Amino acid sequence: HEAFRISTMTNSATVHPPPWTPPEDIRSAADVQRHILALTRDSSLTEHEKSRRRQLIHSALFRRLQRARHDSIASELSDKASAKPFSNVLDPKTNQRLLGCRHYPRNCKIEAACCSLWFVCRICHDEHPGLDHAIDRFATKNVRCMHCDNVQPVNSSAHSCTSCGTRFALYFCSICKFYDNTP
Repeated sequence: HEAFRISTMTNSATVHPPPWTPPEDIRSAADVQRHILALTRDSSLTEHEKSRRRQLIHSALFRRLQRARHDSIASELSDKASAKPFSNVLDPKTNQRLLGCRHYPRNCKIEAACCSLWFVCRICHDEHPGLDHAIDRFATKNVRCMHCDNVQPVNSSAHSCTSCGTRFALYFCSICKFYDNTP
């Protein structure tokens, strides 16, 4: 085990062992069963502690798979973070497609606070096949300019990029962090 933490209280020292964590080699159901069996045979632990550790062992595989899934999605999306997707809306002056997604035209992406991944809109996040949660759009804190990739905080007074000056959208709601550039 790692070094013990010692806390002193009124001239007495109390030694606390580090918190127990599941073994790192849990990669399959067979590994879970092997560790549970070894834990069951450990006579030095109380039933309460065995129960607590069993729960941690059972959830270790799930947490590992969730981390791997998140890392895979994050890698896929980080490759596209600087991509400039286009909406289905045409600029009435130039007849060119506006930046955005199939849901909304806009000149920015939002960072989902729930998973720290970048999406053009909340619907793009919620429709992503690799995610098992919905975005909390009210918790959005950062926005990325699709023209220069500048990242800045979302706030009610900054409707434009602080780096290149691009206006993110014609309409912005500071409550739900909604940007819409529909002409």
